[in-house]
Amino acid sequence: MRTAPRSCIIFLALAAAGIPAAAQSLEYRAGLDGTAVAGRLTPFLWRGDAEQPGGSVELTLPDREGAPAAIIEAPYLAGPWIPFTLPHPAVTELTVRLRAGDFILSETPLAGRIDAWAGHAALAVGLDAASRSALARALEPLEGILAVDLAAEALPSSPLALDGVSVLAIRETDSPLSTSRLRSVAAWLASGGTLACLEAGAGGTADSLAPGAASAAAASPGGWTALPVGFGRLVAVAAGGTDGPDAGSPDTWRAWLRLEPYERRRSLDPWPELSPGLAGRPPWTALARIDGGSLLVLSAWAVSVLAALGLAPRKRFLLVLAPVAAVSLALAALGASGTGPARPEANVRARLMVLPAGAGAWLSLVGTPADIPARMGLDWLALERGWRIDLAPSTAATGTLRFSSSAGRPPRLSLGAGSVDLTVRRADSTGIELAAWLPDGSLETLDLPAFRDGETGSPPLPEEGAGTRLAWLAPGSGQAWSEWNAGSRSWERLGSAPAWLGDDLAWMIRSHASTPDLGFLAGLAGGLPGIAAGGLLLGSTAWVMPWGDRDRGGAR
Repeated sequence: MRTAPRSCIIFLALAAAGIPAAAQSLEYRAGLDGTAVAGRLTPFLWRGDAEQPGGSVELTLPDREGAPAAIIEAPYLAGPWIPFTLPHPAVTELTVRLRAGDFILSETPLAGRIDAWAGHAALAVGLDAASRSALARALEPLEGILAVDLAAEALPSSPLALDGVSVLAIRETDSPLSTSRLRSVAAWLASGGTLACLEAGAGGTADSLAPGAASAAAASPGGWTALPVGFGRLVAVAAGGTDGPDAGSPDTWRAWLRLEPYERRRSLDPWPELSPGLAGRPPWTALARIDGGSLLVLSAWAVSVLAALGLAPRKRFLLVLAPVAAVSLALAALGASGTGPARPEANVRARLMVLPAGAGAWLSLVGTPADIPARMGLDWLALERGWRIDLAPSTAATGTLRFSSSAGRPPRLSLGAGSVDLTVRRADSTGIELAAWLPDGSLETLDLPAFRDGETGSPPLPEEGAGTRLAWLAPGSGQAWSEWNAGSRSWERLGSAPAWLGDDLAWMIRSHASTPDLGFLAGLAGGLPGIAAGGLLLGSTAWVMPWGDRDRGGAR
């Protein structure tokens, strides 16, 4: 018997459902010219040429064993490129689907189509071939640099997509940047990136990020200067300076960029390699935060055991059933505080890394499955239900993260239209970590304290009214902690980290390890506006503020 081709079956099903089926021509651009920097976020663009009202683009990210770990979806629009930012190595085994409701219109596996690069990557905007070649050899003979030719209009409009980029080189006269791209570059630069603006002129990119940079370059020997912007390095090269023949020399780029080998890169890391679970606590320690549905099941179990005890014809059964009853009652009692929705802090944490120069903040949002019995391998005790986190911390970071207690159904992040500053950083069986960039204006309601430099060798000093819950992790690898005493307005040395840092301590230490030459201010603020877990706003947000020498690249 002949079987109808799959395309015919899909067409008939869609027609029956009243959904128009259209032929799809799919295109994608993955990574930096087909390459992803190992362990970093990378851009991914996708588009189709046929209209599909109500359609969505669905990206399935695998875990290390190849099983689905998370799903990202966004509204489908025909024509324009739909931008995503995805983590490596999951992006190398990605599956892309176009959906219309419950129907899959097309499916494209990308396994083996994206290469990995473990080194510095540079984006060259408006540079000629000789200059790009010299840039790629700026660290020889130690290592090479991946130099990717890119048009100005293809530069990502979200700083998340620049996570794996170490250097951005722009010829200003040929490559003016839009407002959104300039905003993206500013956040990336403040986090430790290196930007070289060739043929810098008044009112150009360099001047927008560091006022007066172009005139300073023209007045400097050799026609170039380097300035610190946040924790990054901005190099402005005046027209007619060493740009030209010398831009084709690796020695010139070496002097401009002053890059360290990749293993010693200086960029801030708000998403260190850490399990998404909340500090890796054993699942049984979370029983006090069990949700209402599972509590109901456990309570029914306890009642049934007690009934069995009462009906037992022989007392010898008591020796067998009594321990079971005791455990049942203990589980139910421990879960009593979780009646109704679980407390948001039990299953989700928001963590901010605040950037200097008004460049906003990086957000790490960690969510774990709400159903504790499922995490303990007791799925047969749990009712099947969903749980969600609503996200709208900024206009360009909106969506909904949904969990299911059913095995084999990974968390699903549904992005809002135009949401380019939110993505999945990593996911595994213990939970999921989302990454986002928030502009400076979205942090105003948190009322974060302001600081000023202290005496040489001392921590920075908070302004009046900064509160008491402030800590300082000193530069270096020794983990020297201090806590702010608001009464005496002084820092007091501690033998270990403050206990109130709780589950956020591991994240802070790992983030600090990426830039040990900096100190970290740390504290707790109120709940981040626009984030609600299970319908309830978060109670608190952990934050860190890197502090230290902003001239680490060596200004000229």
